[in-house]
Amino acid sequence: MQLQIDIIQKRAHQSAQEVAMKGYLQTYIEEYRRVFEAEVDLLYRQWKQEKQEKQEKQEKEDEGG
Repeated sequence: MQLQIDIIQKRAHQSAQEVAMKGYLQTYIEEYRRVFEAEVDLLYRQWKQEKQEKQEKQEKEDEGG
């Protein structure tokens, strides 16, 4: 009987560890995703700004030339 209780306790502990690890991984993935999305957004904004500056420069050159 004690052996069965020990096995059940061990399985419960393993299950709890698995749940905790899944929770940790989920949190890590969500945080990594937020950082990644912020970096992509920043790069997109920089690209868009550079594109706009180039376009404005080209328009000024076209007007002047």
